[in-house]
Amino acid sequence: MKDFSFHLPHRSDGLADGTNAISLASANLKSMAAMSFGNEALVRLIPDDVDATHNVLRERNVPFKETDVTTVLLENRTGSLTELATKLA
Repeated sequence: MKDFSFHLPHRSDGLADGTNAISLASANLKSMAAMSFGNEALVRLIPDDVDATHNVLRERNVPFKETDVTTVLLENRTGSLTELATKLA
């Protein structure tokens, strides 16, 4: 699984514009997070179509970092993340 991270200008339509371009390339997003820092945002997403997302970001001249990630589904109960972190340590 791949994670893409990139910066967007902090505009009201910035995220919508970027995610629309990805959806027009027929890539769905499995996961997405965004954080605002001053006048820009850091966006991280996991698409279902890595090649399409890669191509869209390159075509739009968006500098990005592509990283391998592993996902883990945890039980929705107190302490689940702590138990996993302890096992990983």
